[in-house]
Amino acid sequence: HLEAVLAAHRAGKPVYCDKPLTGNLAQAEELLSSLGPQLSASGQMVFHNRFFPATMRARQMVAEGSLGEIIGFRAAYLHSGNVPEGKPLAWKDMKQFGAGVLYDLGSHILDLVLWICDDEPAEILARQRTLHPKRPSREDPSRIVEQDTDDQTVILLTLESGAVGSIEASKIATGAQDELRLEIEGTRGALRFSLMDPNYLDHFDMSRKETPLGGTAGFTRIHCVQRFDPPAVFPAPKSSIGWLRGHLHCLYSFISALHEGRPFEPSLMRGVQIERWLHAVETAARNRPAAALD
Repeated sequence: HLEAVLAAHRAGKPVYCDKPLTGNLAQAEELLSSLGPQLSASGQMVFHNRFFPATMRARQMVAEGSLGEIIGFRAAYLHSGNVPEGKPLAWKDMKQFGAGVLYDLGSHILDLVLWICDDEPAEILARQRTLHPKRPSREDPSRIVEQDTDDQTVILLTLESGAVGSIEASKIATGAQDELRLEIEGTRGALRFSLMDPNYLDHFDMSRKETPLGGTAGFTRIHCVQRFDPPAVFPAPKSSIGWLRGHLHCLYSFISALHEGRPFEPSLMRGVQIERWLHAVETAARNRPAAALD
């Protein structure tokens, strides 16, 4: 979205920008060089998975210390659309559009993990895979074209805090629908969330005691549902939530920040940061350090 963001900035218009911010890291750095400190004030990124009550509550609980020191995490964003060999090549599978599963799904799950933990990457190891390197052309299915992006990326991530975890983004997870899964463990507790069950956040409290019959130990289900902060009143807080409401609240945050003169969050600068980290993932995947087995 390099040209669109620059054009909007010249016209004095804020931008509500989907990920990735630009087609590649070079374009992201060009945008930052062109706008400098004004980039953060130029618009908001559409990282809508931040905007469910369950994920907002997760970040709040980490900040409150409910989990203690973060030990590790497991996160995945899984689709299955690229499993069929005869599926035509989609634009999201083309490098020229800054796509591939890493940039499409990986950007979301990486942003969410780092935002909830309020942390940044310190070390990255990664592997990438393309299941079917050749696919039918969408324009002419009789013509076979090459897919130059990944179907699956698996990341081993060490955060600046020392927490170590795994992140997977895949469109070859057979049987998956739109499954964003997240588990975070700390010295005092743990959290679990699934986008396929977005009404709830599961919390494990280490202080709950085990007894021969079980006591009160175990995961507790928090009813987050649609319990947004005021002025949200409709749908009712007890009404079941869905994928669209996360998008709506993300858009609301952009409009309300614009109306009230508040900083945009996540700003376009976050888009640059995410592209830097995704580029580091690609670099790590190319370097492929591994222990060889006989």
